[in-house]
Amino acid sequence: MKTTLAVAALVLIAALSMAKHWGGTISWETDALFYQSTTQAIEGQDAKAAREEVFGGPLSSYERRIEKENPDEPRRVSNQAWVEYSAPFYARRLLLPAVAAVLSPVLGLHALQDLSLLAFCLIPGLLFLLLRRRLTFNLSFIVALAVILWPPLRDWSVFPLSDSSGLALLLGALLFGALTFEKDRRWIWPWAACVLALGFTRDLAFMPVIGALCLLAVRRDRLTAKFAGLGILAAIPPLLFHGLSQSESLNYVYAEHTIPTDTSWGAAISGYPGNFGHMIGRYADYATANPQIVLLFLVGIVAAFALTPRGRDAFTVLLWSTFPAYLLMMAIGPAFSAFRYELVLVPLMMFGYGLVGERILARFRRTELEPAATVDRTLADPAVPR
Repeated sequence: MKTTLAVAALVLIAALSMAKHWGGTISWETDALFYQSTTQAIEGQDAKAAREEVFGGPLSSYERRIEKENPDEPRRVSNQAWVEYSAPFYARRLLLPAVAAVLSPVLGLHALQDLSLLAFCLIPGLLFLLLRRRLTFNLSFIVALAVILWPPLRDWSVFPLSDSSGLALLLGALLFGALTFEKDRRWIWPWAACVLALGFTRDLAFMPVIGALCLLAVRRDRLTAKFAGLGILAAIPPLLFHGLSQSESLNYVYAEHTIPTDTSWGAAISGYPGNFGHMIGRYADYATANPQIVLLFLVGIVAAFALTPRGRDAFTVLLWSTFPAYLLMMAIGPAFSAFRYELVLVPLMMFGYGLVGERILARFRRTELEPAATVDRTLADPAVPR
């Protein structure tokens, strides 16, 4: 009952913190325009006609204004050829548009944004349940409450995007994965469902799978083998909805998400070092402009590794594995994201701060006990003048 009330309180506080965005003005970022066109296609409209309507109509005014204000930037939203070329990159992201299509008779154009905000509200509750596997009730609650204030998470959750939904599903996968090994192996099924859903929400299904493979490397038993095998099977179906090769995807990134002139593996390999260096430069600029965010992020990540008392249990391995999975994601498609991609490391970062809080509380307890122990020794020693 106490845990249920804590989760409900966290969800409510998160919802209230976003009060001005529920039903407010929607800023249709590029990805959101693709999600909306997919929603309309699921509702029965011709897919190409839906894209022409969404990208050529008033919903695209936010991005069109950005294009006008930055004349040096290539035309994307206002270029229908770019829209048609880019559409296959979003082909597998069907879950949110499908749910939005169900909700649109009630929520209208706010369906996608409300789903993003709802996922944001679920994140602190899921984080609390995850951290309770290792931390105290109060400390887990405080850390989960703090995640509501994390600027990148708040900033990206107000758009009709899939970032907050992806993080919520990743938290679900981490939680159900830990429960599979610590409580009941039947939790493996909701874990696999989260992996499958991640693949149809964002290109993140591989992250829990990497965690399962890391766990298999340290726990070579039947349950872990089944865990990894089921994760791989759950990650496969979304891959069938992507009609572009990896070399084409890389060259698309190199061309700053415009139509590349060369999609060969030769171009992908030769262009990789320069693009990777460009990405690092963009992140350096971001760190200069937002030093407090980057510092807090790095401190939490380092603490999660440095302060964890053990590293072979399922909880720790699954949580730690999000970091190499993130590095793999950045290596496969090196692109600056303004801390969108880094949201997948929020569980690891917040666990790090939970461990920092644990150490601080332990030190306070020792400080409080030391004077009391000194008094006790003084009273017990007859040689000490009183």
